[in-house]
Amino acid sequence: FIGDYRHSQLLSGQNFLYWTRYLNAILGSLAVIGTYLLGKKLFGKSVGLVAAFLLAVNYRHVVSSVFVLADAPASFFALLSIILSFNLIKNRSMKSYLLAGIGLGLALSVKYFVYVIPVFFLCNFLSVFGIKEIGFNKKIFLLFISKNVFFSLTIFVVLFFVINPFIILDYKNFIIEYNYDSARFGV
Repeated sequence: FIGDYRHSQLLSGQNFLYWTRYLNAILGSLAVIGTYLLGKKLFGKSVGLVAAFLLAVNYRHVVSSVFVLADAPASFFALLSIILSFNLIKNRSMKSYLLAGIGLGLALSVKYFVYVIPVFFLCNFLSVFGIKEIGFNKKIFLLFISKNVFFSLTIFVVLFFVINPFIILDYKNFIIEYNYDSARFGV
């Protein structure tokens, strides 16, 4: 009888902490897989395996994955954003820019990791300057005024504010909380 009661509470959503702990554990595990994929993509399979192993046994990452802390989901979404940004180097399609914009929006919505934005622009830079058929002036134009870059950044901004509407709706409290967190964590 007690087991049935506990199971019904989990399914009804009355015990929200169980579900968030499961979600954190899943996203923390996916971050390990993302670390492997990024390491493999940039440096080869052995580097990807070592990097994934080091993250999997990292005490702070394990604690963040077990408890309801923002760090495990933040690491997953930051890795996702970086992987999607690196895809721009080989594929300059609108779909790649859409996915990179979604990755940026998700990564910055979970935790304000500003380092994912320069990765996006670096990958766009490498993508544009990898095109041999066009001249330098056209490359500069594509770098900053491309419809793909504009589209990606628009998706990023819209998604960020859809996920975090109180930045606009309750701006004063957002600034107070942001300044407090920045001072507390030394950001």
